[in-house]
Amino acid sequence: MSEEQKQLSPSAVGKSAQTNGGDRVREQARIVTRPRIDIHEADDAFVLFADMPGADESTTEVLVEKNILTLKGETDLFAPEGFVSVHRESGQRYYERLIRLPEEVDATKLEATVKNGVLKVLLPKNSRARTLRIQVNPG
Repeated sequence: MSEEQKQLSPSAVGKSAQTNGGDRVREQARIVTRPRIDIHEADDAFVLFADMPGADESTTEVLVEKNILTLKGETDLFAPEGFVSVHRESGQRYYERLIRLPEEVDATKLEATVKNGVLKVLLPKNSRARTLRIQVNPG
């Protein structure tokens, strides 16, 4: 195995690796957290809440492909303006969760918002899945 292949191999992640200039660099493994979710159902929709502390609208992504809902987010490292971090126990965090959608969800009409690190996804049901109340008349 060449030196370049060793640097790119998965076993090198989280270990010291040598760059082309000969300097030693510490590579960090990217740890992905599965956000906790709550799902609620009404006659016309589901609503999903995902806890992603630190994530906001600029770092959150909601995708649907082949009836799989993918939630992604990340937090940015933060230091107050005019300050430099000298000690940090928190790191950048990555979130990802895949959820199979029921067939009755109309994936073209999803709506997503994020506030205070909680992602809310409205999952409307298609019209044929909605409960219809039929009035019963006296015979």
